[in-house]
Amino acid sequence: MDSRHIKCKFSIDEQTFTELFNMYWEKVYEICYRNIHSHEDARELTQDIFKSLWERRATLEINSSISHYLMRSAKLQ
Repeated sequence: MDSRHIKCKFSIDEQTFTELFNMYWEKVYEICYRNIHSHEDARELTQDIFKSLWERRATLEINSSISHYLMRSAKLQ
């Protein structure tokens, strides 16, 4: 799934979202924690990133891999 490029609307179902979360949450969390040095804030930011992905899934357009999108989102927090 990591190499999948999404160039159209990112419409996913709950099962696929759960798989993405399970696959990437730790890496997203690690990046957030490295940036802010707070476990609580890193957990909250990780949750916010995935919540935003879920809420915007019908209109979101991703022109890179989902992995790149999530890591970039974490770095920009």
